[in-house]
Amino acid sequence: MTCFAVGATAGALGLARRPVPIAPQWLAALSLLITGIGLAGAAAATSVIPAGAFFLLAGLGDGPLLGATFHVRATHTTPRDRAQVFTTGAALKISAAALGAAVAGSVPVSPMILLVGIAITQGAAALLLWLMLRHVGSVTKVAAD
Repeated sequence: MTCFAVGATAGALGLARRPVPIAPQWLAALSLLITGIGLAGAAAATSVIPAGAFFLLAGLGDGPLLGATFHVRATHTTPRDRAQVFTTGAALKISAAALGAAVAGSVPVSPMILLVGIAITQGAAALLLWLMLRHVGSVTKVAAD
């Protein structure tokens, strides 16, 4: 967890220092994918050093995700509704984390299997976001034509 936290901090600070030239929506998809790859690698690691390195990679992916998410929320929400959107987003995130912890704690499987499940979920979220962004982009292009 420490390696993940160090990676997330480094990723967020690195992005603040040197912003990447991609839209926040695409950064979110990339962040989800990197986090999933890191978690899958950590699940497959056979010793502490490689596991730590993969957790660091997962954190590097996760760090920019929060900033990208906040940017998208702020950009696509009216100032009047912004507080409600941010509060609802935070509540859903905390509720999902609590539910996930409850399920993980009650399911008699190895931590490696749980980690693989989380990695798959991250990858599926990245794919879903990528597909949605491609669809929105094609709709926007057709509307512009």
